[in-house]
Amino acid sequence: MVVTAKRIYIFEFKLDGSPEEALAQIRERQYFAKYQDCGKKIVLVGANFSTQVRNVESHNYESCGKGLIRTSNLAYFPVNVTINSYDCTIKAQY
Repeated sequence: MVVTAKRIYIFEFKLDGSPEEALAQIRERQYFAKYQDCGKKIVLVGANFSTQVRNVESHNYESCGKGLIRTSNLAYFPVNVTINSYDCTIKAQY
């Protein structure tokens, strides 16, 4: 999870899965529920890491809150993900 002044980003990562599976898990387990009344926009992010590509292969996001859910491609989503065998570092750019 990444918290900014205006948004909360909730991430779920899959290995050789799909971003849709990751987003479905966030929705099913309601990871966002405790943040719904905080007044910030909530963005659910699903990403798939490929063992063949050894990188993020696909990703997607949904904005949720006040009944609005919008799904879109993350082509312009300003987040860099760096992965190595020991950790995962997420750097949000604003």
